[in-house]
Amino acid sequence: MKRLLLIFSLLLLTVLVSTAQPTPGGGGPPGGGGPPVPITGLEILIGGGVLIGARYITKKKK
Repeated sequence: MKRLLLIFSLLLLTVLVSTAQPTPGGGGPPGGGGPPVPITGLEILIGGGVLIGARYITKKKK
């Protein structure tokens, strides 16, 4: 258990350190950039699949 916790902690620390590095160009413009992207049919299908999978897992556990 201690070994698993150590490996997980090191992995988490590595991910946090690598994402905390500044970008070479100094980042994008302030305000986030362009207009927001609307939700398309693909995102709705993925969300539906997640809901069906979660429902399947909860029914299987009962």
